Amino acid sequence: MTEKRKTYVDFLPHARKRLAAGLHIAAVVLLVVIGVTAWLTLTREIRKANAYFQASHQAHALTRYTLMFQHAIEPFTRLGNWMPLMALQTTNWADEFQRLERATQPLVPKNDSSRFRDIRRNLRKLHDARLYALRLLSEGTSLPLEQLPKEVAEVTLSKEEQELSAPLKVRRAIELLESPTVEQALLSVRNDTWNLSETLHLYGIQLANRIENQLLGIFLGLGLLVLILIGSLRVDLWLRRGEIALSQAFVELGEKLSSVGSTHEACRLIVEAADRFIGWDSASVALWDPQTSSFQTVLAFDEIEGKRTPITLDRQYPANSISRRVLAGESLLFLRGTKREPPDDLRPFGDESQVSKSLMYVPIRLGERT
Repeated sequence: MTEKRKTYVDFLPHARKRLAAGLHIAAVVLLVVIGVTAWLTLTREIRKANAYFQASHQAHALTRYTLMFQHAIEPFTRLGNWMPLMALQTTNWADEFQRLERATQPLVPKNDSSRFRDIRRNLRKLHDARLYALRLLSEGTSLPLEQLPKEVAEVTLSKEEQELSAPLKVRRAIELLESPTVEQALLSVRNDTWNLSETLHLYGIQLANRIENQLLGIFLGLGLLVLILIGSLRVDLWLRRGEIALSQAFVELGEKLSSVGSTHEACRLIVEAADRFIGWDSASVALWDPQTSSFQTVLAFDEIEGKRTPITLDRQYPANSISRRVLAGESLLFLRGTKREPPDDLRPFGDESQVSKSLMYVPIRLGERT
């Protein structure tokens, strides 16, 4: 008998429940794993992306400070208007820089530490140059120190500059702010902070794109979970249908067997039911006669040239190794080409040129009789 695709697979009573429960458990486990992993990953990545954007904003704030410093110098050096320079708020630049360092420390490579040292040093130069220029300006214009930032009063002019006349002190303040040192410090801070801001912003955008991809992966995982749940329900429904069909077939078989009038008709109903349940290409039914200690063939079929054909066999034949095991109540399945090869004392029938790949032997019971 060659193997044929089964019509139904749920022959064990608990197969449907076990399979459906396994699929449901797998879906729940997948949901928990996806949820926990997504929450941990996204929380970490979102915090890091936010840190990049905040650090970029702080670096850009220092860039704006250098531009404001430059815009405050130009009116003073060209027009003598010192009000923008005096109004420039520079007292918090050190705090801003410290916040920038703390924010960028876990984000940028360690080899960028020289960049921060340069920014700090140049910011200090700009801060000191502004305070020194305001001190010269206050003495050159008789501007009260109370109207200037508090740090100006702490600045001490050199002895040479103290002896300068008022116009020369103003001129000295202009020369200080126009010096190459201040110009180079402005350019360096502006370029360094701008590049740092752009780099951090780019890192933040790249991380945000990665978060989007992770969200897409999460949605795909959830979609897979939904498919698993739907598949488990469909499998459960399919197995339920198979179980119902199997039960109905047994009921119908029992009703038909109870109304048959001959042994041959009963055997025909049995092989038809077997064909409906598992399918077969050849089959035979034999009854054991304890008086003669032999089997009596009732009917046999085989596919010859693609057609199911009745086969005429010897009415009686002695028991072999397989039939004795079946009489003992065993159900046997042999598969050629595997470790479950059939024994050599088989009785082939029908088209003997076609060797069966699988052979199944089952007992027919009536109550406790086999």
